[in-house]
Amino acid sequence: MQRATHKPVIPSLREKKRYLVYEIISKRKFNTYQQVADTINYTSLQFLGELGYGNAGMMLIHDQWDYETQRGIIRVSHLYVNHMRSALMLIKGVNNEEVIFRTVGISGALKKARRKFICSSIKRGVN
Repeated sequence: MQRATHKPVIPSLREKKRYLVYEIISKRKFNTYQQVADTINYTSLQFLGELGYGNAGMMLIHDQWDYETQRGIIRVSHLYVNHMRSALMLIKGVNNEEVIFRTVGISGALKKARRKFICSSIKRGVN
């Protein structure tokens, strides 16, 4: 029996994505990223609603969390970047700790977002 293979989606029909780099400003550093991720997911769902949340295609990239700088990356559809920024601004606290979420930058490639916005604060002048 021959197995059916799917053709890859051509680039013009793929979902366009952006990588939003954010920073958490607070009095203490968060050890576990799960607390932050749960808060971002909950607030985004409340702000965008179920339909908007699904259309945004939001994905928290857990392995890109930097403990030292308290920065992380979210993948989101190019049409919902401003909506996601607004949702992040509405977050006032994580686990009863007052925080401020700040958008550091937006990029179309994950490697460039990491190199430009996360690693630049750690290693100045190094690729």
